[in-house]
Amino acid sequence: TRMKEDGPTKSKGTVGLSSGEGIVAALVGKWCYLSSLGGTSSYRNDRCFTLYQNGTYEYSGETSSSGANGSSVGSQYDTGRWTATATTLTAYSNSGGKIVYPIQLRNHPKTGDPMIVVDGDAYVTFNQRRPW
Repeated sequence: TRMKEDGPTKSKGTVGLSSGEGIVAALVGKWCYLSSLGGTSSYRNDRCFTLYQNGTYEYSGETSSSGANGSSVGSQYDTGRWTATATTLTAYSNSGGKIVYPIQLRNHPKTGDPMIVVDGDAYVTFNQRRPW
C-alpha cells in the first residue's frame, strides 16, 4: 500500500505519521499547553508553538506564580526550523541547536480535540480541527 509522506496514516486503531522525516502537513498549526493551579498559592504555565508549512516554527511560553512570599513571572521565546517523523518532532532552534522530542498523537478524552503529546506534555490544537 502506498501512503503520502505528508499526512497522517491510521493503522490498527492508532494514528501515526509516515516513516520518513520532513514537514508533516497534519502537524502544521498552533498548539498550546495550559496549566494552572490555585489555592493559597497560584501557578500558571502557558506554552504554545506554531508549526508553519514552510518548515519554520515559533515557540512562546510564560510561567507565573504567586504566594505568601511574593510573585514571579518568566517568559521564553524561540524560533527555528522543524521536521517530524512518526515518533519525533525535531526543532532546529536559532538559539539552542537541534532538539529531538518524542511525540504521540492523541485526541482529548473529553472534547475529542486533537493533541500532540510532546515529551510527555499534551498540547491541544489552538484552531478547530477534526480528531486524529
